[in-house]
Amino acid sequence: MIDADKTQLVMLITGTSRGVGNYLAKYYLIRGFTVIGCSRSECDISDVNYLHIKADLSSETDILNIFKIIRKKFKRLD
Repeated sequence: MIDADKTQLVMLITGTSRGVGNYLAKYYLIRGFTVIGCSRSECDISDVNYLHIKADLSSETDILNIFKIIRKKFKRLD
């Protein structure tokens, strides 16, 4: 479950809609991490410990929004 549980490490992975980012997100989810993924398009990952944020990393507004969401939901990023 996605929450501020201090026993589960929280990580951010970019480009999770496909390729290396998608592989890494799935890899760390299997190992018990909470993964926040972001990409410009939707993502096919469906896991209770995964949160996808649709964002363009060339946009400062989108980047600030990602970290606003992380602070609100998780209070930290490991």
